[in-house]
Amino acid sequence: MSSEASGREGFIRFHDRWSKAAEAINGSENHSAMVKEQIKRIDNDLKDIQRSLELVNKWGNSVDEVFKSLNNTIGNFIDRLQEETLLISAGSIAESQNNPVTKQIKSIAREVGKIKFGGQPLQRLPTLSRPEIDEKTDRTNKWQRLEKEEIMKHPAVSDARAIYELLDPQLKLCFLCLSIFPENEIIGKRSLVYWWIGEDFVVTSGGQEVEEIGEEYFMKLCESGLLEPIYDGHSRFPHSCKLHPWIRWMAIDIAKETMFFDFDSDGKPSSGSPCQCPRRACVATTKERRPEKVDLGQEGSELRSLFNIDVHFLECKEEDFKKLTNLTTLQLGRWKDKPKYHIEVMNTSFLDHLGLLKNLRFLGLQGISRITKLPDSIQELTELMVLDLRACHNLEELPAGIASLKKLTHLDVSYCYLLEYMPKGLGSLSDLQFLGGFVVSSLRGKEACKLSDLSRLVKLRKLSLSLAADTTSEELKALGNIKALKSLTITWGAASSPAEKNGRQYQNQKFSRSTRILKKLATQLTRKSTTSKQSTAISSFEISLPPSLTKLDLRCYPNIHAPKLRRVEDGTASEDCLKKLYFRGGSLSSLHGIEGKAVSKVEVIRLRFLQNFSMMKPDLKRDSLPHLKYVEIFNCPHIDESFAENGTGDGIGLDQASTSNTNANSHSPIFYKIVPCPRKQ
Repeated sequence: MSSEASGREGFIRFHDRWSKAAEAINGSENHSAMVKEQIKRIDNDLKDIQRSLELVNKWGNSVDEVFKSLNNTIGNFIDRLQEETLLISAGSIAESQNNPVTKQIKSIAREVGKIKFGGQPLQRLPTLSRPEIDEKTDRTNKWQRLEKEEIMKHPAVSDARAIYELLDPQLKLCFLCLSIFPENEIIGKRSLVYWWIGEDFVVTSGGQEVEEIGEEYFMKLCESGLLEPIYDGHSRFPHSCKLHPWIRWMAIDIAKETMFFDFDSDGKPSSGSPCQCPRRACVATTKERRPEKVDLGQEGSELRSLFNIDVHFLECKEEDFKKLTNLTTLQLGRWKDKPKYHIEVMNTSFLDHLGLLKNLRFLGLQGISRITKLPDSIQELTELMVLDLRACHNLEELPAGIASLKKLTHLDVSYCYLLEYMPKGLGSLSDLQFLGGFVVSSLRGKEACKLSDLSRLVKLRKLSLSLAADTTSEELKALGNIKALKSLTITWGAASSPAEKNGRQYQNQKFSRSTRILKKLATQLTRKSTTSKQSTAISSFEISLPPSLTKLDLRCYPNIHAPKLRRVEDGTASEDCLKKLYFRGGSLSSLHGIEGKAVSKVEVIRLRFLQNFSMMKPDLKRDSLPHLKYVEIFNCPHIDESFAENGTGDGIGLDQASTSNTNANSHSPIFYKIVPCPRKQ
């Protein structure tokens, strides 16, 4: 048995026993708050160790693969080196940075550097010699006493600069984008990838889609050690990142050297002097927390990127837009994932001038309030690739002219709760790869885009749907025809009222505008379980899965019975199959019925916030789910005690019993992560 496997099993055994002891202590009134705080810290450390064990194992495999590849090329490299050495000594050729040997040396240095500097697998054993910083202590008391020049001379920063120099040119540009963000801020992966797409930093090749390559760039920067990856509690892949303060200062230095961005002496992006960096500017506040006006001057036409850092109340004028004719990236909205971060426009009429930005590739309006609709002039943005409207809570309508955006690859209207329907022309956007927040609705009839229209989107990889609780299986049948789809999220809201089903009647109701908005918002935000009567009515609910689907995420599912999942076969030999199945919120009571060919390759099941859910281990039949490896159950109050045998709390339990049946040789054990409901005080 390998030491990695032995270490993992030893950890699991310890964690099982520790979790029971910790639960007993936390449930007792005889132990002090200090003891319970120590228990909590140990639990957090164990979470980190758990993730590190998984990453170290993955890292060991990747190291082996790298050196296998290097061993295959080293013989040829030595022969070339000897030949070139003779030619140089004879004066036949001169040493060059572009000859094959020099290029191969750089390639080897890059591969070895990736391993030396660890990155993601060794995130808990950082390669940079960082001082220990108490996050609750004013940073000035710990390290800001060092002059910036001294920080830049520190060996850790020198190592980081060496890593940066080994990056590919496109990755260097992507990394410098992070220099503008405030210290210790968490930066979302999606916001970064959208920005990179807008700046044309993401270079497609080999048939890969632009978002896929953008996410690869993000992972490479995390693996290099320059970015600190941040994970959701359940995910094995980072969803966001941040920069160590010293690395941020290094990035600021490089950004100023290369005129990528301009900064003041405190490291804050400067927007008052675009002539120092004519291609990029920031919308930011001054030291007095007042918005600093972006001085476009006579150089505005050179500006390519404008990014809102921390201004909450925006004011945009038509004359400013007339100076931004070459702008490719406009991020005015929220880049933070925090919903409480509020941005508001003083006057939404500025949107009418968007049509002036003919070269715009990325428009980010995420989280901006008071935007009720987009203007028809948006159809003039024929170069637009990414339109980010996430969490624009007042948005009620998308214009039909959106069908003119033929280069659009990403349209995100997730969490736009007042949208009633999607415009018909979406089905003609042949380059669309990501569509978030698509509203399945019977309103507006012929004006609305139907699911069946999406079957023409041959590049669509990710789709999230918003639909009413009484949506029928028949209405979702068209999903199976979206052949390239790999990730599907479906969120159920409340059932439509009779008035809403009749478009004319709904329009003629004499509600005030504010009352109508509140009614629609209440409908969209409803998260309570539906009645048993309603659940019974759709007891035979069926979902047709596209042939390439690998991930299915069902949120607020309104039925007590699990849906029947049927995979649509397209007649081609494909290795793609459903591997991840999630249920989050809703009325689901069991997994009975999750069986058949469509789920035969499922490896991961996650069950979260299911108040009616009840299950025993035998319910997870290995005959139905032969490839199941991991089950996470979070905040489901009626889970059977049989799961407690091998670990509860915030840890993983190994189902040893799963290997004791007659098919033990063909099944690997299932790992369970059980997080119980918090105890009521």
